[in-house]
Amino acid sequence: MGAITYPDSLDEPARTMITSEHTISKMSHVVKDSGNNKKRLISPEEAELFNMFQERWKKTECITNTNRYFTMGNALVVGLVTEIGKEIVETI
Repeated sequence: MGAITYPDSLDEPARTMITSEHTISKMSHVVKDSGNNKKRLISPEEAELFNMFQERWKKTECITNTNRYFTMGNALVVGLVTEIGKEIVETI
């Protein structure tokens, strides 16, 4: 295990996401904003992309950004689940 990169990179595989990504903690993903070069928490959209969900997959009026972060903290990475499914199909 190596050191945790700080700030996190949007171009590299992300580390494990937590359900409270919207709060400031040592576990939250922090990135450098490309517009103003300042550090910030990831957006709900970035959290969804980290888990390989399609853009805007969950953006509805009835779900808050806090719930979007929570959902991503409990989600499995879509691509990983897809690969596991392929292996199961080949095995059976």
